[in-house]
Amino acid sequence: MNDTVIKTENLVKNYNTSKVKTHALRGVSLEIPRGSFSCIIGPSGHGKSTLMHLMGGLDRPTEGRVFIDDLDITELSNSGLAELRAKKIGFIFQFFNLLRNLTAQENVEAAMMFSRNSSKGQKETAQELLSLVGLSEKLKAKPPELSGGQQQRVAIARALINDPDILLMDEPTGNLDSESEAEVLDHIFKLHKEGKTIVIVTHNGEIAKKAEMIFTIRDGKLDRR
Repeated sequence: MNDTVIKTENLVKNYNTSKVKTHALRGVSLEIPRGSFSCIIGPSGHGKSTLMHLMGGLDRPTEGRVFIDDLDITELSNSGLAELRAKKIGFIFQFFNLLRNLTAQENVEAAMMFSRNSSKGQKETAQELLSLVGLSEKLKAKPPELSGGQQQRVAIARALINDPDILLMDEPTGNLDSESEAEVLDHIFKLHKEGKTIVIVTHNGEIAKKAEMIFTIRDGKLDRR
C-alpha cells in the first residue's frame, strides 16, 4: 500500500438536460497523501462538491478514474461502492441531516442499523463516539435541543461509526456561528492528529490556512496557479 490514499485521473463530469450540457469537471487529476489534511477551494458552482462526491463514490464520472488505496472504484458495482464507503469513508456535510425525533445517541445508532453488532453493542459504540466529540452529557438530547455546533458534532460521531480512514467534508462549518465553528474545527483537527485523512470542501479561508495541501477548482479545472 503506497502513501497515496486517493487519486483521480482526468475526471470529467457532465450533466445533461434537455436543453443544456453542464461541464462540472474538465479533466481533474490529483493525489491525496495518506493522513493528510487537504482543502478543496474555489468559487461556488465550479465543481468542488462534484469532485468530492466522485472521490467518495457517491457519484460516477463521465470520464476518468478514481482510486482509493490503488483500487479503481469506477469499476465497482453500486453494491461494491456502498461496501467501500461503509468501510473506508465517512461523510460530513454542511446540513447535519439528523433525524429530529431521535436523540443524539439514537441518531448515531441509526447509522448502524445494518451492523452485525448487538443492540447493546450499538448503544455502547454510539455513547463512546459521542463522548469522543464531547457530547457525553447530551446523549438523550434531540436535535432541536442542541446548538448548531453540537448537532454537527453528532454528525461527526455518526461519520465515525466504522472508524473510516478517510473523512470527506463538504462545508462542515458553513451553517455555524463563529463559536460553534471553532468547537467543530477543534474536533476535526483532533481527528487529523489521530491519523485520519481529511479532505474539506470549503469557502473558509481560515480553514484553508491550516491545510497541508490546497486544491483550487475554477470552471471545473484544477487551478495550478
